[in-house]
Formats: sequence, structure tokens, C-alpha cells
Amino acid sequence: MLFDGDVEGYAPVVDRDSDGEQARGEARSATADFPADLASAGRARVFVGGLCRSWGVPGTLADAEIIVTELVENAVRHSHSECDVTVRLADDTLTIGVSDHGSQPPRLLHPAMDVAGGRGLLLVQNGSARWGYEPTADGKVVWADVTAR
Repeated sequence: MLFDGDVEGYAPVVDRDSDGEQARGEARSATADFPADLASAGRARVFVGGLCRSWGVPGTLADAEIIVTELVENAVRHSHSECDVTVRLADDTLTIGVSDHGSQPPRLLHPAMDVAGGRGLLLVQNGSARWGYEPTADGKVVWADVTAR
């Protein structure tokens, strides 16, 4: 489903205990489609931020927003394709996966200080507990696990 800016349709109801805290239970997940447009990075950030708030893990918000922004921007810039963003919360891990139609694996760069770009995956690495990619039949999924807080 193409993300329309409203997370309401994507965020399942979160069970709360008697103190209003989120009850950890079954895994939750949501997926949204984004066009091959650099503005999709901002829309994906809104999508993931809304899910973090709705699912009761606002402490994860900053890292999750940076990670999804970088992964979607990379998908659009390097694979020149639309992408799907899947977010899954299970136990204490928020997994963000971005699938695209590019066949090239992501490359972690270490650019010189005077080079303007090339640090996106360093941000993903620093903001996640672990990250990686998996080839698919029509491209790849780049994913990152963030400790839910």
C-alpha cells in the first residue's frame, strides 16, 4: 500500500497494562510502499516515527528515523526504484527493512573528511545493533535491528 502520510491504517492497536505501559506480546509489523523519489525518504521517516510512537517505543525514534531515511535514500539513489519499508517489533527489537529492485549489495564506505557524502551506511551501522542485506528474486532487502526502548 502506498503510504499516504497517515500511520493510522498501519499501526495495530497496542495493548497497555494497568499502568498505561505497553504490554509486550505478539510481534507487530507494518509495510508501506514508496515511489522512486528522494522525497520518499522523508515520508518513510514519518511512517516509521508514527509506528514507534504508536507501538510505545519512542526511545527508538531517533535511531529508527535516521536509519530509514538513509536506507530509503540509498534505495532511490542507487537502485533507481520504488521501495517497500517493513517495520517489525518483536520482543525488544525493532527491525527496519527496505526492499528495492537493485541487485548490487550495499557498500559501507569510509570517505575522507573532505568528501561530502558516502556516510549513510555508517549512520545505519552506528544507530543499529546489527544490519545487513539479503538478496531477493527481484532485488534485495537492506535491514537494521534497533534495540527497542
